[in-house]
Amino acid sequence: MNDKKIIVRVEKKNGFIRDLVFLTVIIGLLFGIMLGSFPLAVPDGARYAEIPREMVVSHDYLTPHLNGLKYFEKPPLFYWAQVFAIKAFGLSEWSVNFVNAAFAFFTCLLVYLVGRKIYSRRTGILASLILATSGLFFVLGRIITLDMALTFFLSTALFSFILGTRAPPSLERKFYMWTMYIAAALAVMTKGLVGLFLPALIIGAWILFFNEWRNLKTYCIFTGSILFLLVAVPWHVLVQLKNPEFFNFYFFEQHFLRYFTPYAGREQPFWFFTAIFLVSFFPWIFFLPQVIKAHLPKKIAEIKKFKMELFLLIWPLLIFLFYNFSSSKLATYILPILPPLAILMGDFFDKIMDRNLVVQGSRGSSVCLPIRLPMRLLCITAVVLGLGALSAIYLMDFSKTALTSMHFYLIGISLILMALVTYVAYKKYNLQVFLVTLIVSTMVFLLAVVPGINISNKKSIKPLVELITPTLTSADEVVSFESYYQDLPYYLQRIITVVDFSGEL
Repeated sequence: MNDKKIIVRVEKKNGFIRDLVFLTVIIGLLFGIMLGSFPLAVPDGARYAEIPREMVVSHDYLTPHLNGLKYFEKPPLFYWAQVFAIKAFGLSEWSVNFVNAAFAFFTCLLVYLVGRKIYSRRTGILASLILATSGLFFVLGRIITLDMALTFFLSTALFSFILGTRAPPSLERKFYMWTMYIAAALAVMTKGLVGLFLPALIIGAWILFFNEWRNLKTYCIFTGSILFLLVAVPWHVLVQLKNPEFFNFYFFEQHFLRYFTPYAGREQPFWFFTAIFLVSFFPWIFFLPQVIKAHLPKKIAEIKKFKMELFLLIWPLLIFLFYNFSSSKLATYILPILPPLAILMGDFFDKIMDRNLVVQGSRGSSVCLPIRLPMRLLCITAVVLGLGALSAIYLMDFSKTALTSMHFYLIGISLILMALVTYVAYKKYNLQVFLVTLIVSTMVFLLAVVPGINISNKKSIKPLVELITPTLTSADEVVSFESYYQDLPYYLQRIITVVDFSGEL
């Protein structure tokens, strides 16, 4: 009997290691191929590469600077990670992009671990690959922003909480709760108060909905708060002591004015995030209605059996609503809603496989009824988009863009092939083959998009820098009139003088 237990445990351990190796190779290649091969995206990519570069040069790791001026818009945790990458690998487009890609990679592995823990091994694998191949997640894994790091820490905090509620009131639950507080503090150190507010909003709503107040005493509020403060407070205090102007600008202007007023100049219509979300979860968005329906209770009396599922649904819903009512809207803000949806979708497909919900079609082909309609919509959309990309070749004036017809050929053909191969896999083979085909074909499409992500950004100053660098000496002063090019200091590796410009600086 004991021998059998040992064998089972060894098999589970080996399966876990095999999964990690498999996902590391697949997702690592997805985010690693062509990483750092293109100019930095402007403005965010260039800005968040220049700030850590100046930290390395000045050795001032407390007060962030952009082009020599104090930059208090965001906390420094992401910059510190960039500094580590620069010191470890040298200053290059690859090294400054590496940190962002690493956060994307670890978020996918986190989704695997949580999906495996709360549902099944297959759910974890599927959820990880679904997240990695979601449109917005993939693109932001290629562009330096703070939102990918924020997504990792928010996901760690929220997943730790819900796993802690499932654990018995013991050291295991304390471990999960302490992890939640530390991860929330790291989220604050990445992008400010949203790192505290969003987990509190989601967890508070879940507690209120299920009347979980009696369990508050097991959530380590006192010790967890101490851990949170130890991580999040020291930098804020030290930077305020050194820079008296910090508090008003950082808390009042960058948090409250930015959210409640058009202070940042980033107003968008009310439907903006709805449109972004439809694109951000491509190609999996077509299956989302069925996924949500499958994870909602059929009767009111069954609600308490769906605590986990409703937590994973409340999470994206509240983040979406929170940013939708903000006066400042950017497409990157809704990135944190994707990890819980990926887990629910992985569980949805896993359960379909278990139940074998496949019937024979009229011509003898296999038909998986729960995904028949979304699969058709996906294929039709992919074909239409592919034909649109190919048609654009004959409509665009390529003399006015850095893109070439080859970029559109790659995108158009990969989309049409995605539609064809997934349709054939659905009709001729089983659900497993369909999912593998969809994941692989989506990866091919996303990699075809990579050259156009940053090349399409004509704001890059790199071509000009390559022309003027050979003529510059250390004594020369570079002056920019009426404009500030975010990537100019980075590519010149020096601070520039900006004249007659009104804007971020």
